[in-house]
Amino acid sequence: EKLPMNILHIFDNLYNGGAQRISIIGIDNLTEHSHHVIYLANIVDIKDQIKVPCTYIPQQKGLGLLSTIYKIRKYCILHQIEVINCSVFNAIFIGRLVALSIPRIKHITTYQGTSYMSFLQKSKLYAMLDKLTQRKKFFYIAVSKAVAAHVHDKVNKNTAISIIYNCIHESYFEEQTRKKFVPQSCLKFIFIGNNFPEKKVSFLIEVFNQLNPTTHQLHIMGGGMDEFINNEDEAKNKNVFFYGMQKINKALLMQYDIYIGAGIAEGCPLATIEAMTVGLPTCTANTLAYTEVTNNKGIYFNPYNVHDAVTNLENLYQQQQPLEAMSIEHYEYSKNFSQAIFVDKMRMYYKSLI
Repeated sequence: EKLPMNILHIFDNLYNGGAQRISIIGIDNLTEHSHHVIYLANIVDIKDQIKVPCTYIPQQKGLGLLSTIYKIRKYCILHQIEVINCSVFNAIFIGRLVALSIPRIKHITTYQGTSYMSFLQKSKLYAMLDKLTQRKKFFYIAVSKAVAAHVHDKVNKNTAISIIYNCIHESYFEEQTRKKFVPQSCLKFIFIGNNFPEKKVSFLIEVFNQLNPTTHQLHIMGGGMDEFINNEDEAKNKNVFFYGMQKINKALLMQYDIYIGAGIAEGCPLATIEAMTVGLPTCTANTLAYTEVTNNKGIYFNPYNVHDAVTNLENLYQQQQPLEAMSIEHYEYSKNFSQAIFVDKMRMYYKSLI
């Protein structure tokens, strides 16, 4: 066998996002290969967590993009790169253009969510580049069946896609502990995520504005919430609490009763899965990604209909007894997203490229 391979991971930036964190898990555990990282924008939140060489090559605009591609191509030749793996927006078509200029390089597009088509719609140039750089000889991964369906429907119906689910950190499985659900007089919901439009944080706040503060509380962990914190009307809300960026772990999750999420562009919602590992029931948007990772055993609402969400949450409060069964089901199903399973599947995938 020809091992190791020289694998280049290209990112738009080193922001603390799901795609970046998952790649780090692969880099840390697939040590039989030699890994390299290139990032295109100087955002370096997690650079110190990456144990392999990280090179900043700025993405230039317009025709300057050719300079970016030339520099990455030069890097690939110098370091004898054999595989390029890209998973976020600009990096995808830039990586493909580099791979097309060096025929021996195998290119992997990892689709992380269902927002890629929205990204392409923002720019005719990006949409054109994506279409022109699709090749049957390239390789494609989706992090869930929901994402694969989105790609087939919106991006390329002829793409052969492998499903490799994302994973959560092994610390969530080190001590197998489940929080037994006990009916509460006031249910504490937790949401984890930053304030991006597709996360629909404002929708959740509007929903909880219409719920009784003595029976429903929403606790939000994530960045970019200043627009709500500094809003006088939102400040009057008695049952929504903001904590900013927090270190999420099992001990924190176990302080809450139910996980809630309304995202409309999720691929493999990791925060939901993390909550499941401690046995939290879930109440989420009725999108394919959420129903997939919860094995259709959660409570779901229409993320475009406040009344529907309010009704579901009120009914949930009145009928809490079945939530213990959901807790057990979630706890067991979360084991399908372990780090060990992810690393093993990625190891086999890279081996198939040799």
